[in-house]
Amino acid sequence: MRTESLRRLKTAVPLSRAAFTLIELLTVMAILALLSTFAGLGLSSVSSASGLGTNLSRTASYIDQARSYAIANGTYVYVGSRSITGTEPATEFVVVGSLNGDDLSSQTSLTVGSGDVALLAKPLSAKQVNLSADSTYDPPVTRPSSMPFSLSQTITVKGATHQTIMAFGPSGSVTFGGSIPSIIEFGLRQAGNSSKAGVIQVSGLTGISHVYQQ
Repeated sequence: MRTESLRRLKTAVPLSRAAFTLIELLTVMAILALLSTFAGLGLSSVSSASGLGTNLSRTASYIDQARSYAIANGTYVYVGSRSITGTEPATEFVVVGSLNGDDLSSQTSLTVGSGDVALLAKPLSAKQVNLSADSTYDPPVTRPSSMPFSLSQTITVKGATHQTIMAFGPSGSVTFGGSIPSIIEFGLRQAGNSSKAGVIQVSGLTGISHVYQQ
């Protein structure tokens, strides 16, 4: 009985269909390759947007910590930035402060380890983003209007020179040489994709930061 069942099964399934043909295998492989390519492009786009948003949030948090340190220690804290170019572009931020509470805004350059200038936190590297000083973005980044606030001071950390972009006083406000702007800002653009940008604005009076993204 069992032998008869096996004979009938072999008769019902021709040996020529027992395996895929070479053409069928190549077709399936081609379809899988196309699907993999499209999936990769989609994931790359999501990763790009996520990277910009993450860097904006991390940078805003870094600035908030600089403000908190100024208030907690009754001193002046300075935030600097520099652009890193090459195969892996990035924007590096540093935070330095006055150890004895003096206002150092009258100095054109601050060097960590010289005088009473100290590095207060590990430098923050925002990878795959470029610092942007543009006031207009395409597509636009919707946010409150700000005023120009350029500083001529530099910060040197381990031989690397950063441009001072803001300073916090003991009260937590943004101040430089006694001048308190209403709002200051700087932008970050996704490296290799100029249409993706975000802006960090800091209130001069309160020193509180806000993130705006396209």
